[in-house]
Amino acid sequence: MTRQRRIMPGLLVIAVLVSILGSLLYAGVDRLRTIRREGELLRAQYEKLLGGALGDQPDREQKVQALKLALDAELGRYYEKDEIDLYRFASTVSSTLARYGVTVEQFRTIGSGRSQALEVKVRAAPSSFMAFLAEASSSSKYWTIPYLHVQAQTASGTLTGEFQIGYLVHDDPK
Repeated sequence: MTRQRRIMPGLLVIAVLVSILGSLLYAGVDRLRTIRREGELLRAQYEKLLGGALGDQPDREQKVQALKLALDAELGRYYEKDEIDLYRFASTVSSTLARYGVTVEQFRTIGSGRSQALEVKVRAAPSSFMAFLAEASSSSKYWTIPYLHVQAQTASGTLTGEFQIGYLVHDDPK
């Protein structure tokens, strides 16, 4: 065997080893690039989550203050625990109905304890009754109307209605 023939298998083995090592190095570098990219995405998501939840300290304080104002505004629509009772509420409803020309045929209290309400039977012009319902819906305090039954009387142009009406109270300290 000549010297070239003895060196050729050795060179071939070295070439194969170099190509394998090159492939492994390329795969390792590619894997490292992928890991870095994923790490950057995770870091960005973490910062976005942290920034969105907490934000910078001044921004966070503004958000907390805005939430407190919104909560106070919402709680302001509820009656305070001792602000109203069923008698005063009935008086308010009665005067509101009278202001719109709605005739009250019957008032009665229903329920007991915390879930008291009024059951009211009325007679009125449809536009008058609708005006009352609009005011009750847009009241600065929460009024609830869980039941409403209206029957039109076409000959007289009036309607008769029966509804339940109540109010919402909160007794949680602010």
